[in-house]
Amino acid sequence: MNIDLSKDIFKYSFSKGIQCNSSFSVDSARGIMSKSELTFVAGAPRAKHTGAVVLLRKDNVYRLMPDHILWGEELASSFGYSVAVADLNSDG
Repeated sequence: MNIDLSKDIFKYSFSKGIQCNSSFSVDSARGIMSKSELTFVAGAPRAKHTGAVVLLRKDNVYRLMPDHILWGEELASSFGYSVAVADLNSDG
């Protein structure tokens, strides 16, 4: 399976006015949004000048679609520069 993460983020970003130049960091894990579904986590530190972290899921034709966007709060904070997923409470 070939997933072009950057193309879908750019398409969504420009349609929503996010203007994130690129994703600096990407990680993935199962169990973030649902127990069995793989979720991709992408950081976009230049989005709207405060940064963002985008949670993406695959749709039925293997495109990555954003489900949640977490926005940074501080101007030029580089929120989303680095992302990592971990099961902190060991619930699987």
